[in-house]
Amino acid sequence: MSTFQGISYIPSLRSRGGLLRVLDPRTKLLAMALLSTLIFLTDDLLKISVFLILLLLVIALSKLSILRIISSLKAVLFLILITTILNSFMVEGKVIWSWKFLTLTEEGLRFSLLVAIRIIFISLFSLVVISNIDQGELATSLRRIFKPLRRVGVISDDFALGLTIAIRFIPVLLSELDRIYTAQLAKGIELERLSFRKKVDFWISIMVPMIKTTLKRAEDLALALEMRGYYEETRGDLTDISFSAWDLIAIYFLLAFTLWVQLG
Repeated sequence: MSTFQGISYIPSLRSRGGLLRVLDPRTKLLAMALLSTLIFLTDDLLKISVFLILLLLVIALSKLSILRIISSLKAVLFLILITTILNSFMVEGKVIWSWKFLTLTEEGLRFSLLVAIRIIFISLFSLVVISNIDQGELATSLRRIFKPLRRVGVISDDFALGLTIAIRFIPVLLSELDRIYTAQLAKGIELERLSFRKKVDFWISIMVPMIKTTLKRAEDLALALEMRGYYEETRGDLTDISFSAWDLIAIYFLLAFTLWVQLG
């Protein structure tokens, strides 16, 4: 874990030397964006299964703990459940079950299953990729990717930094939320027995310190950046990144895979 002026980011799934680490972070970000888009452009179950096999291969190359990766899905389980239920009843087709205004169809079940698989794939693949990119590499990669936007007046450096901090702060904020939530429950509160009004008060008691802590972290981070001279015009990259032969191989594979998904 790295600490920065009282601010910590928690790379709990960080790889310790898998083959995925040899790739340039820009190649990994390209793969994440491209594959996340492609999986939404295909409805073929065979191709979807290839995506899942590819995901398992990436996890193996990254040397991450599969159990920890699966446990990280807890954050999106509610989203997956809600989207699966809603999609099951919103697609017309051969009726399996019906009650009043609710109608369950075979096409709805198939579509909801595809959506659930897509969300799981994107969540896990993004987690694996981000866990294999150092904070400095991520900031440098985004800065170089967005550099052409300077021509249209976009401050690419600040945009890249903001995006990097947003990505890295997600696990921190989730951890903080879990800590405050557990602390409130430790007081003997039985949430399921509370009235609606008291439940609202309960969540307010969680969100207020959460927002306060977040603002404090943001203020400390801004002060730390200023003290280190980040806002100077002569600032350079946080770390050096460069393409290698492995990146060319990975890019060729991505292009071939894209053609197969779209034309195969």
